[in-house]
Parts: sequence; structure tokens; C-alpha cells
Amino acid sequence: MPRILLDGTDYEATPAPLTWGALLERLDAALAARGAIVTDVRFDGIDEPAFRERPALDRPLADLAVVEVTSGTPA
Repeated sequence: MPRILLDGTDYEATPAPLTWGALLERLDAALAARGAIVTDVRFDGIDEPAFRERPALDRPLADLAVVEVTSGTPA
């Protein structure tokens, strides 16, 4: 399981999701409660602009060391 940072703060995903898509579903639900969305994602320091596309969604989290997620309000 990679280290997950949400807006620069450690995020605990328990139970651990197996794919980025499963983690994104959890993040979307948690952020929706405060009126926010996932706006940017970095996998191991590399921007992932297509983070909502199938190849990224299917990516196993076990292959990653760090997932950095930035949230914002829909605009």
C-alpha cells in the first residue's frame, strides 16, 4: 500500500483498496461531503492528468510508493 497524501496530509484508507479506481471512489465520497472534488493526482511524483480514465483506474496501488491527491471546489 502506498503512502497516500490528500492535500498534503496523510490519508488512511482502511481497508486498503487494491486499485487507484477503488481509492478514487472513496476519496470522491469523502470529499463530496464537504463540497469538494479530486482535482489533481500524482503517482510517485509524476502528474497523472487522465486519473479518471480506465488505464489509470485499473492501476494497482501495490505498484506505487506515493499517491498525492489535491482537492478543490468544482468550478
